[in-house]
Amino acid sequence: MSYEFSPYGVTALVLLAESHISIHTWPENGYLAVDVFTCGEHTEPEQACHYLVEAFQACSHVLLKLPRGRFTGQIQQLEVQRNQENLLVTASGHS
Repeated sequence: MSYEFSPYGVTALVLLAESHISIHTWPENGYLAVDVFTCGEHTEPEQACHYLVEAFQACSHVLLKLPRGRFTGQIQQLEVQRNQENLLVTASGHS
């Protein structure tokens, strides 16, 4: 499913059995936001993110890995703070 904005920009959503990917573009700002939500034991969301960085030829990107569904909001916030290394910012488009 996708929606094209006028004069430009796109929102797209791909639904899978245990996952979804949403893409939102702001071409006028050179910005793209992607959410890769997965569950299941055999998914590799980071690999999907790296593929998208290459496919969109991103000059820079931020990859933020957040565990979802297993924690209350307070515990999840503490988990994110403890795992600052999960936030990867690069200027080359590669992590």
